[in-house]
Amino acid sequence: MAAEYPNGLAQAMSQVSMDPSWLARRVGVDLAQLETWAAGRESIPPDVAVKLAAKLKTTGADILYGLGQAEDDRPSRWQMRRRGR
Repeated sequence: MAAEYPNGLAQAMSQVSMDPSWLARRVGVDLAQLETWAAGRESIPPDVAVKLAAKLKTTGADILYGLGQAEDDRPSRWQMRRRGR
């Protein structure tokens, strides 16, 4: 089943090998809620996306829309710096 609210949270956690329970504690959310967002079953509130992005070293747009899939489909500045461009 496709995610109803696709986002980049699961991919961002995977790329940095982030433990979901550690992330949930650091951001101040319930682990079950974090897993619901990562699965795309609910939308991520923008203020929480900013907190998640800080811990995952990416942008809020990457968390909300998918890594590198911000509104204009170009890689984020963070990704460009990470790639040495």
